[in-house]
Amino acid sequence: MVGLARRTFLMSPNAANRQESFIARAMRVCRENVAGAFGRANQWRRRSVEWVDWNLTMLAEWQTGHKVGVVVGLGLVIWAGLSLWFIVDWSRGRVQGSAVQIGIGALIGGAVFGLLASAVAALVAFVAILLLNKIFQLLAPIVLFLPLIPWVPLYAAWQVVLVVGKLLLLVPLSVLFVSTRAVQIWRGIFYTCPSRDCGYRGLPIYVCAGCGHGNRRLWPNLYGLLWHRCVACDRRLPALDMLGRRKLGRRCGGCEMPLAGRHAGKARERLVAIVGGPGSGKTNYLLMTVNEILDGRGGARRSIAGEIDDPAQAEAFHHEWRKLEQGVPASKTSEVIRALLLYAKVGRSRCQLYLYDAPGEEFGTIGSMTKQQYFHLLDGFLLLVDPCGFEQVRSACGSQAAALPLQDVVTSVLVTASAGAPVVRGGKLKPRLAVVLSKADLAPVRTELGSINDESGASAERCRQAIVRWGGEHVLRAIEHRFESVEYFACSPLGRSADAERGTPFTGKGVLEPLEWVLTGTRAGAQHSPATEMPVAG
Repeated sequence: MVGLARRTFLMSPNAANRQESFIARAMRVCRENVAGAFGRANQWRRRSVEWVDWNLTMLAEWQTGHKVGVVVGLGLVIWAGLSLWFIVDWSRGRVQGSAVQIGIGALIGGAVFGLLASAVAALVAFVAILLLNKIFQLLAPIVLFLPLIPWVPLYAAWQVVLVVGKLLLLVPLSVLFVSTRAVQIWRGIFYTCPSRDCGYRGLPIYVCAGCGHGNRRLWPNLYGLLWHRCVACDRRLPALDMLGRRKLGRRCGGCEMPLAGRHAGKARERLVAIVGGPGSGKTNYLLMTVNEILDGRGGARRSIAGEIDDPAQAEAFHHEWRKLEQGVPASKTSEVIRALLLYAKVGRSRCQLYLYDAPGEEFGTIGSMTKQQYFHLLDGFLLLVDPCGFEQVRSACGSQAAALPLQDVVTSVLVTASAGAPVVRGGKLKPRLAVVLSKADLAPVRTELGSINDESGASAERCRQAIVRWGGEHVLRAIEHRFESVEYFACSPLGRSADAERGTPFTGKGVLEPLEWVLTGTRAGAQHSPATEMPVAG
């Protein structure tokens, strides 16, 4: 019983293929077992009846084919017996005369009487055997069916007991179901798709190692407590990470994009988007920030350290980073649909960190934001403000290129983020927003802020006042009206002008502090010692 229950319960087929729950399977197995047992019993009865019938038929055919010999043989046997009986009886009743006369007379009399009696008896015996054959043929099915009458109901009752026992397993299944989901929710483990145009958050599709087919809902449920069966090849698949599910390939449950994060499902997910117009320095900022996370620059003073979780993305990052080490700025953000995945330690806890970097052109209009399907899942935004987007800064720098106005970028972000994003009391958006003045190495920005390595020069208030003086006050008020937590920073993704000191490696300034604040809610800049003053560009 235990073996049958284990095979039935732990290896039940996947719901996505056969739509058969554990309860339905238990009832079906019970029904199949009872029907099978009755079929086997009926087959045994039929074969037994056929065997008896065949033997009786063969005996009847033999009797029919040898009826003369049978009658003569029976007659001789009966005649011998009657003769012997007649002789004994005659000898006892006839005492006069010689023994020879008595014996001859008895023999003659017994022979005559025995022949007559044996002929009659032989015919009667022959007819009786034929009748008995027919009677056996009629009674054999009934006699062989009688043992089945109590056995089949007893077996059916036993199968019902097995079904009830299996249903009792729903109690630990429910406990495991609730506890597993509670732990995942508490730890913030959701298996979010890294694609910008998907936004699926839920259990991934697990790829069978045998046939490569995807299996959905591979976790403890009514279709299997510890194991499921592959919907294509019937291979046994673990339903828990501790049993080996983590070793299976994964694909997004929405768009079926391969999920390559090596630590997916191990830690809480934290999603941060880097937003800004074209030329705001998002790509260089992302590369510099990731490099500081990988290097652990600042030692114990930093609250973020980790590694790139996708080997392919790690290779691409190092390829781009070698350009920055040679004094060549990173290329403009292309059509990158995946977030950069990092397995990072933020403070004392581990997390799966998603860093999204979308092309700046997508923030130009609301209609072009269709790919930002992940906005409602974000923990925070890093809004990179290009100072060249303000006329006053462009005039001071002598720049002729007009950057995308900050108002257009903010409008697109606010409208897209408000669609389904979590809110707090007052209707404000819960994700944190860090407003980051990029290109702080420009002379007009240095005039307003001072060195970004100096605590007083890069304070949040001075960053905000600089944007206000450049004409962005109404934009900041719109941001502060919609977001619950807003903080201001300044940074230089390259540390200097891209055209100055060709061949010298770039060194970013103040790039990690905004991300630290978004993830921890604490501004870490006050804990940092002043660094070397940044040179003024131009």
